Amino acid sequence: MLGHTQFGQTEVGSFVVNVACPINALDAQGNLELTESDAPFVRQVFETMNKGVRKLVKSVEADTLDALVDELKEATHPIVSSNMCDALASMYDGTLQNSLDLRFLWSSLRPVRGAEQNQIVRIQDDYFSRIEEVRKELRSEEIEQLETFFGTVERLDGDMGEDGKRSGAVLLVLLLSDEDESVRASVSLNAGQYADAIKAHETNGAYIRITGRLHSGRQPRTLRDITKFELVQ
Repeated sequence: MLGHTQFGQTEVGSFVVNVACPINALDAQGNLELTESDAPFVRQVFETMNKGVRKLVKSVEADTLDALVDELKEATHPIVSSNMCDALASMYDGTLQNSLDLRFLWSSLRPVRGAEQNQIVRIQDDYFSRIEEVRKELRSEEIEQLETFFGTVERLDGDMGEDGKRSGAVLLVLLLSDEDESVRASVSLNAGQYADAIKAHETNGAYIRITGRLHSGRQPRTLRDITKFELVQ
């Protein structure tokens, strides 16, 4: 979708950026569970952003962020994510103390009902600190969900068992799918998983795939509730 998105013509104002993407740019259909389930993927994405930002701003203004965070944590497909909050926060400059106006304009090929959907939504400069609080709360929750990671085996610290097989602590470097970074994580593996970890450690350029819950905190972080560990061929 990003490959089909372009910057549009500039406008007179403090600082105005237009971003546009053709409504039928992609044939793939999303699964964001909005009102119009058959809407093109691009429309679903922009509607999600529009509704998510409006919901966030309304919660800030009504001082109901705690209730919003609880709702988002329980939702199967939350309309506001930590990534969205992070993107909004990145548009704030503490020195300038700027506000941010967002306006969504829709393709005439598929009109959007509801006057509110076309209105400007404004994020005042003092809203950004509250949005940052939401980001931290959601990030903590999202990290600790069951998730699959790719990574490398950096150190083997297991012990030999009575059966002559090793198991126990292993240090991994995991690639985070939604962030351009890697983290060190410690995990305890059973004998079968540990044998695969040894193979990965001995093989140049080998990766492992592991499913578990990555807990927040200082590195190395803890990875628990392992449901899968395998060497990627």
